[in-house]
Amino acid sequence: MSGPRPANVIGFGLLCLIGLGLAISFVGKVRLAENRVNREEARRPRSMGVDMSLPDWFRNMDRNTDSRLSRAEFMGSDEQFHRFDTDKDGFLSPDEAWVADAEFRTQVPK
Repeated sequence: MSGPRPANVIGFGLLCLIGLGLAISFVGKVRLAENRVNREEARRPRSMGVDMSLPDWFRNMDRNTDSRLSRAEFMGSDEQFHRFDTDKDGFLSPDEAWVADAEFRTQVPK
């Protein structure tokens, strides 16, 4: 016999099929992982992208994550909101929040 033996051809063919199956399986798992990452990014709240240098109370009250607090978002009194809203635009900016934070830290609870 001058050609490859049938057993070798069958063995090589099976080995190729197994390798192809593993490659297809790997590609499928990579695609599934990408889909999971994309779903996680879509599910993740926008608040995870908020500037972490802002005061905690400011970040927690900022429900729409626009880095400013409206009166509806602010949990303090009207008097406090108007006192801290120094530019009178109806929002507390990060700069105004730092001023408010400094005042909050100097107050002693009654």
